Amino acid sequence: MEKVKFKVVLGALSFAFFLIIGMNRVEAQVSSTTVGTGVPNAKPGSPAAVANVPQGNFVNADDAQVVLANEMAALKDQLAALTPGNYIYTSVELHYVYYGEIDNALKAGATVPNSIVQGLGIFMSDAYNVNTATLNQLRQAAISLLDI
Repeated sequence: MEKVKFKVVLGALSFAFFLIIGMNRVEAQVSSTTVGTGVPNAKPGSPAAVANVPQGNFVNADDAQVVLANEMAALKDQLAALTPGNYIYTSVELHYVYYGEIDNALKAGATVPNSIVQGLGIFMSDAYNVNTATLNQLRQAAISLLDI
């Protein structure tokens, strides 16, 4: 039992470490991935650019659902080992909710790129106080997860 708890905590800490380290990398990639077809003149990192449909090659919808289910299971395990309310917990929870929304959009028949954008819709409500930088990070994480 101790080994299992240790592995979950180690996994959560590793995820947090790579999330924090990866933020700089995501910010550097924002200019090439956020400008899609929705608002061609939108500046990278702007709220309008977040709503653009991502361009590129993505896995098919069925494979995307499998990838998302596996990722959500891993995130759920991490959430169980973290303390609610802290930064890492909130970050993992946002990813979990976002991937769930992408999955719901896929089940409703949306394409993978459209699902990535539609999944962000939940964070546009007053229920979540998510800034544009966080939206860009979530979007980029989904693009990286679901691209070929």
